[in-house]
Amino acid sequence: MISLTPAMLLAASLLGHAAPPEHAYDLARDVVDVAATEEPLFACSPVFAHPESCDAARAKTALLLTIWTFRESSGKADVWGDNHTSVGAMQFKAAYLQHEALSGYGMTVDDVLGSRRVALRLGLAWMRYLRGVCGGSVKRALYAYASGSCAGSMPVREKVAARCAYAGGC
Repeated sequence: MISLTPAMLLAASLLGHAAPPEHAYDLARDVVDVAATEEPLFACSPVFAHPESCDAARAKTALLLTIWTFRESSGKADVWGDNHTSVGAMQFKAAYLQHEALSGYGMTVDDVLGSRRVALRLGLAWMRYLRGVCGGSVKRALYAYASGSCAGSMPVREKVAARCAYAGGC
């Protein structure tokens, strides 16, 4: 079981002292719930197939999702961006909902705009898909998430490096 505390502390530090603590708690709760129930972005430790072997990978995934959703949308669900092409808390392209990596979830743009958890779940699924496309590399998947290219531009690489550092590493 992964702890809520690291994600809550990260969310609170990102939101700043003026934000109500409930906002940090709600954001952290959503992130931890998604990270606890979905396949993690990071590889699980092969510790004799115990359920706890994935706890570290899930905790790392939760921290990355916390910083990613904060930087993309301040953790808000009902956000359109990129000239009305990116949607929700994780700001992925609305057209990706038709892609095989996300279509199995059966979600619509309204679902994504209506729920941060839905956006987190689908954003994580898209990151996992990109990890496969980008040769198994989490960093290259994040470059692709941010830019559409596994190589990423120098500004994208810097953005991903900063987000990864804030989340404790990628």
